[in-house]
Amino acid sequence: PVHITPPLVDASAAPPPPSGPPPGRLPAGFVFHCSSKTEPECYLLSIFACNFNKKVARALKSVKPGAALYSFNISTGDARGPVTARTDMRQGIVPGAFGGRFDYQVRFLEVPELPPIVWRADDGRGPPVGAWTPPSEDEVRAAAARRDETR
Repeated sequence: PVHITPPLVDASAAPPPPSGPPPGRLPAGFVFHCSSKTEPECYLLSIFACNFNKKVARALKSVKPGAALYSFNISTGDARGPVTARTDMRQGIVPGAFGGRFDYQVRFLEVPELPPIVWRADDGRGPPVGAWTPPSEDEVRAAAARRDETR
């Protein structure tokens, strides 16, 4: 008979780190701008969109299926999400959406209701379109405390 010795296992080896964001932090992803006028259409069609130009194409070229996506409403200063990308960025996924004005689009997985507000820009200025890491719960609380101190 052949005797097989099981491999030695190093019991002191640390387990692999968990995947995903740390507790209290949303996943990094990409942010898209909308307005109070276009936000309902975004979520009705499960599409985020923008004008196609070289700057935007560079900022969004890494959007792939599975990416976390956020919307920033420039009218209200609210960021919502995340939702999950179903497609790469491409032109004309839904021709004529948004009156045909925004033809560079990404489709995301349908959501049963409007995603929660994850951040609010007090000054009305949000992050630029492109890669974005939402602030952690601690960062949001610290910013709120600083605002309260100045009032």
